[in-house]
Amino acid sequence: MGGEIDGHGSNLSGGPLRDALLRIPPPLVYVAVFLVGVAIDAVLPTPPIPGELERSRELVGAAILALGVLLGPANALMFLFRGTTLNPVGSPKRLFTGGVYRVSRNPMYLGLLMIYVGVALVQWQLWAFLLVLIPFLVVDRIYIPAEEQRMSEAFGEPYERYSKRVRRWLGTRLSSSAAS
Repeated sequence: MGGEIDGHGSNLSGGPLRDALLRIPPPLVYVAVFLVGVAIDAVLPTPPIPGELERSRELVGAAILALGVLLGPANALMFLFRGTTLNPVGSPKRLFTGGVYRVSRNPMYLGLLMIYVGVALVQWQLWAFLLVLIPFLVVDRIYIPAEEQRMSEAFGEPYERYSKRVRRWLGTRLSSSAAS
């Protein structure tokens, strides 16, 4: 099928904190941090948003949430149907480069981030919203580098070309090598 390459992975090692975090499914990191925000809100309640902005906040949040669901869970299902792993330290079986993977190497993580932000806005969980940087950084600094290493080991040069062309979170790079 176009836009994917068969491959295999190898073992990945790292520091104890990194290894411990890699055992936790990434969605649980987002949920845990969100719940910390909800707990803070119970102690330090979020100030109400002005009435005229209430509907706009809900609509923006719902749009972000909907787009996040399309990017996150929808791509997770595609991985399952195509027989590759969702586990950040699992052995990748396919390199996806078509569809949404043309503009993001990590649309599932982007989807999780958008779901988190969308729910925080819809429910007006300001503390959870303000804490979004925590799961973002954990994913960006722990999970994604581990996956990138495994992808590079499994797919070699095709993955290296792909990662030079498509950004980690969103966007493409314009270069003469991008046309190849």
